[in-house]
Amino acid sequence: RFYYKSLVSSKEKLLNDPSFPIERVYIPLFRRSLFSVGLIMRYFDFKLTEVRGGDEDGGLPATICDEVFQTLAFFLSCSHSEICKETLNSVGNFCVKNFEHLTKIELREYYHYLLLNDNVQTEMKIIVLKNILLYLTEEENKMVRNEKDWSSQSKKEDLKEMGDVSSGMSSRVIQIYLKEILKSFLNKEFTVRLWAMKVIEIVLRQGLVHPVQIVPYLICLSTDPEKEVAHCADRHLQEIDKQYPGFVNMKSQAGLQLSYELQILLQTRNNETIIRGFRLNGKEEPPTALNGYLYTLLRNTKPQRRALVQSITKQFDDGKTPLCQMLYLADNLAYFPYAVQDEPLYIIHHIDVLISVTGTNLLSTFREGLKPLPQPETNDPNQPQQPNPLDEDDDDDQDLLFSRLPENTIELQKCITAAQGCMLLLILKQHLKDIYGITDCKISRYSPSESTKIYDKAMQRRSNSVFNPKATITLLKENRNPDVELNEEERMQLVTRYLDFKQLMLKLDPDDPDLLDEDDKALMKQPQTTAAGGDSNSPVKNDSSHVNNVNSLATNQSNEYVNKQSSQPPTTVPTTPNKPVFGGCDDCLFTYSLD
Repeated sequence: RFYYKSLVSSKEKLLNDPSFPIERVYIPLFRRSLFSVGLIMRYFDFKLTEVRGGDEDGGLPATICDEVFQTLAFFLSCSHSEICKETLNSVGNFCVKNFEHLTKIELREYYHYLLLNDNVQTEMKIIVLKNILLYLTEEENKMVRNEKDWSSQSKKEDLKEMGDVSSGMSSRVIQIYLKEILKSFLNKEFTVRLWAMKVIEIVLRQGLVHPVQIVPYLICLSTDPEKEVAHCADRHLQEIDKQYPGFVNMKSQAGLQLSYELQILLQTRNNETIIRGFRLNGKEEPPTALNGYLYTLLRNTKPQRRALVQSITKQFDDGKTPLCQMLYLADNLAYFPYAVQDEPLYIIHHIDVLISVTGTNLLSTFREGLKPLPQPETNDPNQPQQPNPLDEDDDDDQDLLFSRLPENTIELQKCITAAQGCMLLLILKQHLKDIYGITDCKISRYSPSESTKIYDKAMQRRSNSVFNPKATITLLKENRNPDVELNEEERMQLVTRYLDFKQLMLKLDPDDPDLLDEDDKALMKQPQTTAAGGDSNSPVKNDSSHVNNVNSLATNQSNEYVNKQSSQPPTTVPTTPNKPVFGGCDDCLFTYSLD
């Protein structure tokens, strides 16, 4: 009573005299009263008559719990930050025995505000998380004690009769605060993420909610730079994947999105303008993908790992993913811990299929956005007009293209920005070829539907080359507003980027024989008697390239090629109409088409 009366006295002073300095309330007695009242309400159940005393004995009123809560709620609304913090600690102790107040709208909205508002002090957020953790921990301890008594009581009482009201309250309480706790994972401060993880850990241990809604946030937190948090998230992801197969795969896309959002918070805090999707481990160790553990969980099952790859590469073609996020995803694809040949080969195959359609469409869209060429004057109406050289893919005159740029270049800028996604995939493909020694012959022979296990051979990195798409990074650093009119230099740069992208699509170089594996060399030694589309005795001609061919870039030159300002015209070679051929080397016939 002494401590509670001290709190009531301080409350009345502030209510009766609004000008009363709140600092004069914050004295040692007041602080001691806040702390003591909270602890007393935690360890003694004042809803019981034997605890609070009867009316005839001069005991406390039956409404004492509500009165204490209202007094504490008053001090929570004070402008003094230290009073709010200590009161919040007292409320956490109070709600252990009086858990029904956690479901009331007054405290619920206050907790939600503290957890979601970015302007709230970090310490206040942590206290809220600690309060929820304290309640769940006490409930868990109570369940442990009840289990010990069950063997003796089960002979005397029915299980339904033993059901405690609080047994279902934990699940109800956590359902109220789960969304806000999970969003606390996306916080710049490590301590907030740590305490949020501790709350989720006990939630999963008690089975209070279905884990499927937590999986995306665990995937997100597995990319945390702090190992304590990341390893905890990894451990729970592994347990969920074992207990509920398919859940991690089902929520992988949402997890990747949350991972990117977390990295925006963490990397921009360090004054980084470009968000990367890998982590440097040291000079002698190769970088690792931030979402590498997610891939490790899924790679043992071919359908799951392929579904993950498809969901990632699809974002390069949906027209909604920003370039900075595509770079983050490409980084992850570049550094995933691939174990067998099928993994990078499938990614390369998927890139080929996507680029063959998307890249060609982007080139066509850019050409359609240009001003039409002036037609030469002729007096003969029967004389056929000259074909548009752009339609013949001869649009390599930089000055001519520059003169045909429209006044409003917004659509062309969007087209070139979208083309960066294709360029990222092309550089990624070359990166995978370099570090795993994959040749064009092997790419040409590869089929995703191959039933044999010839591609399940283990493989290792041949180099620790860095995935560094300089052109994309340069474009991101420019951070140009597409609605702003371009000057002469920027318009010329737009043309140059178009030509670079076009030549990247057309580029085709033969493999370096030194990089061929044993299977490829054996194939090259076999006599070839039939040319594709020719007579049986005709020699094989080197005409397997196509304007859409994107399988072959000069080894170890992809990044340098993409980033240089090149004006060399592409080499046009004869092809079979409507049969785009992807890959292959000079001495083998293994090709495939999209038809």
